[in-house]
Amino acid sequence: MGVSEQRGDSLYVVNAPFEPQDVELKPLEFWQQPIVIANLLEIGHYLLLSFLAWLFWHLIIKPQLRKKREAVESAKMAADLAIIREAERTAQQKIEHDEAMAPGAETSAY
Repeated sequence: MGVSEQRGDSLYVVNAPFEPQDVELKPLEFWQQPIVIANLLEIGHYLLLSFLAWLFWHLIIKPQLRKKREAVESAKMAADLAIIREAERTAQQKIEHDEAMAPGAETSAY
């Protein structure tokens, strides 16, 4: 044991009878069991990640897609409008040309 009388060490041995304790361990409630807590934490992590992904989609990605779609639609509308104006101008020039070439459409030079 490493007891030395020169250092003044002493060793006492006490005999004590074993007394069983009548403590009943109640099983933990369902929600207090460690496996249930671990599973709930894991589900919570997935729910948090899902919520953050949904938030990212609705606040960042979706508005950008909407802006791009609106820009494409307005560019297409502007192109269509330019085509319509060109067609109207061409039609007006043709009408003026046809009127000038019609018989009896003489202009007086007086």
